[in-house]
Amino acid sequence: MKCTRFIWVGIILICILASGCAEETEKTEKHSPYSLPLTERNFYIGMVPTPKSVPETTFEDITASVGLTERQAREKGYNVKVGKFDYANLTRAIVSDETDGFIKIVAEGGSGRILGGHIVEAEASSLIHEIAAAMAGGMMVSDIGNTLHAYPTLSEGVRYACQAAM
Repeated sequence: MKCTRFIWVGIILICILASGCAEETEKTEKHSPYSLPLTERNFYIGMVPTPKSVPETTFEDITASVGLTERQAREKGYNVKVGKFDYANLTRAIVSDETDGFIKIVAEGGSGRILGGHIVEAEASSLIHEIAAAMAGGMMVSDIGNTLHAYPTLSEGVRYACQAAM
């Protein structure tokens, strides 16, 4: 029984290290409580986790990002197309008096594949998931850009940023 527990604890430690939980900072919540069970499952079925679509948020500064930055994408040799939309042009942000931020989409020129997304301002930690889900699903900027979003919402900014990257 003790040997089984020791092995189980060893596997859990491997999973924690593999999921990157040990690299978190105090301000950044990179991985959710779901990371450990998912990493454990991936360990058993032989999947290697890919962190490209894991969102990062800083709740104190109201920022969120996922994937590559514009500079990282260029350094990796991508033909980069960027779409940016300012909160100052969103009806919901104007009504809420939260007009200082922006939503930025980094896409691959030509194909329109979403490589990254960055949000600064209200609800960034909630809005980033639309971009993360699109990246995980291999969606293009046109897929989000051509999808109607409810009005007036902050999520419209994601749509408009994607349209700017088309």
